[in-house]
Amino acid sequence: MEKKIRQCTVPLCPPCHYWQKKDKHNMGKKAQGPRTKPEIDVNGTLLVPPPRTIANQDHFHRLNYLYQISAYQTRTTAKTTAKGHISLARNYIKTMDLVSKKTKTSLLPTIKRTICKKCHRLLWTPKKLEITHDGALSVTCACGTVKRYNIAADPNYKTYSEREDNLIVP
Repeated sequence: MEKKIRQCTVPLCPPCHYWQKKDKHNMGKKAQGPRTKPEIDVNGTLLVPPPRTIANQDHFHRLNYLYQISAYQTRTTAKTTAKGHISLARNYIKTMDLVSKKTKTSLLPTIKRTICKKCHRLLWTPKKLEITHDGALSVTCACGTVKRYNIAADPNYKTYSEREDNLIVP
């Protein structure tokens, strides 16, 4: 018995076989919806409408809350010189890091820059702040970890999340 092959209505699609279940390629026209030509701007970028809802919005709310409560604990600790709130603030940052890894949601680079990777403190009040001879900003945490930011390379450089033409709005 020969296999019968019929052509699919979708362009650039491999041939669909008649015994396959109906999927998006060989559905009726009502189920597929209206076909529209994709919009492309002058730079050759495919224009896609922004999503109606954010996926995993509850995870982002939780990450935001953990960062804010850690910042609050850090600020009150700086004013009152109490040592008990520092460990609580660090615990919130550790939890935020674990939640972002577990749910596979990435933190914005602006938030990552304010967190020490070794001791999980906020780098709002660094121990030492200097500009090195090669034009890098060197931030030393209270634990002794040094973070370097290359600020002399390109003053107009922006990360992907900071650019205006993407869908992420910080």
